[in-house]
Amino acid sequence: VTFRAGRFGPVQLAAHGVAYSLLPLLYMVPLGLSIGMANAIGRKLGAGAVTECKRIAAATLALGLAIIATLSATVYSLRCYIFRMYGANGSEEVLAYADELWPWLCLDLAFDNSFALLTSLNRGLGLQRRSATCIVSVLWPVGVPLIVFGADSVTRIWQLMPIIYATLDVLQIACFGCSSWAKLAEALQLEASLAGASASSSSSSSSSSSSPTPNATSGTQMIS
Repeated sequence: VTFRAGRFGPVQLAAHGVAYSLLPLLYMVPLGLSIGMANAIGRKLGAGAVTECKRIAAATLALGLAIIATLSATVYSLRCYIFRMYGANGSEEVLAYADELWPWLCLDLAFDNSFALLTSLNRGLGLQRRSATCIVSVLWPVGVPLIVFGADSVTRIWQLMPIIYATLDVLQIACFGCSSWAKLAEALQLEASLAGASASSSSSSSSSSSSPTPNATSGTQMIS
């Protein structure tokens, strides 16, 4: 995104820098929440507690979306103070252009941070491959050409980014929404039981090979 924004001149690039610098900072909030959700859902799914998994997912998503909406609204309402932090010695032209693209930044912030929650939910359910397929099939063959060839200004870039991440969000929802959580739990429990049986068999085989044979024991007693 930034390498494309640089082609529209220093004013637009500087305004883009003001907006884009906030995304990684604010992304950390839902990211931390999503890591905890993936861990909790993975443990409950392994225990076969599907209803508990759904309860955790619903509660975490509700809390996360509420936090994301609050962050987006706060960033928009405090835009003048944020501009002042960047514009103490800056150009009024840059700040005016940043104000133009700020609503699109806040919209992208909502979809981008929601993406962190949804991908972590799929990760907790063990749907990483399906989730990654959706991301790769949209982000690179669709998102990158759309930004490179479809954006004629930095404002247009920020108008396209919410569309890209909204599409990714819908696909992530489809990943876990179209899956049977009960079957995922059964498959995980079956895999765990097979792994436990294999480990037990290997342990028994190792114990048998390490114990002395009767002939060897008799020979040892005769020698003594």
